[in-house]
Amino acid sequence: MSALEDGQLDRHGVDVAELERVESRLFALRGAARKHHVLVDDLGGVLAKYRDDILDGLLGRMMTQPNKPYTNSQLAIFHMRKFVQACASARVEWQRNNTYRTQAWAFPGGFSGGTQRGRSSGWGGPV
Repeated sequence: MSALEDGQLDRHGVDVAELERVESRLFALRGAARKHHVLVDDLGGVLAKYRDDILDGLLGRMMTQPNKPYTNSQLAIFHMRKFVQACASARVEWQRNNTYRTQAWAFPGGFSGGTQRGRSSGWGGPV
């Protein structure tokens, strides 16, 4: 913001520092929404959906730290396996465009065009 705008905002009783904090928070929220391919209003749903999975990743990472009261290699392995499995499931959901219980089958790549013999698919009579 320019100095003139700062002066105008101050004269109208708006806290410039608070405005900058809110703008940076909105920018971060919009970035997170873009990253997860959702609207800003839907970010709470993403967090609610993956909360336990994120917690498993956090616990797994924490428990691998040496010389801490919460260090536990067996539980770290357990939580990290759950986290990796949840990441794989989330990746599959993303690849299927976050659809639920829809047709997962698709034509194999060889059926996209041509014939079984590999020639053009135009009918020109017997060859």
